[in-house]
Amino acid sequence: MTPEDWAVVLDLSGLTFIDSAGLHGVSVLAELLEERRQRLFLSVPPGGSIARTVELVGLHSVSIYADRDLAIAAAQGVIATPDGDRVIRVTAEG
Repeated sequence: MTPEDWAVVLDLSGLTFIDSAGLHGVSVLAELLEERRQRLFLSVPPGGSIARTVELVGLHSVSIYADRDLAIAAAQGVIATPDGDRVIRVTAEG
């Protein structure tokens, strides 16, 4: 991720479990991005254990979407840069 990137899309759809360390990592990432005037967008399918956990924790500075395509579309609308939108895609698988 570079200073020219406006957003990170983190796809959690491949997860079946996330513990407190994982949630803390997501929270720290969101805080770091916010300090850099960047945003974190999560892809979390509704109705699963990950969605329930994320909802209970209340990651307020994170935008959450039902699938990766919606998260990417939202991230691309954050800020239009002169040379086009740049979005870094990160998946839970690596």
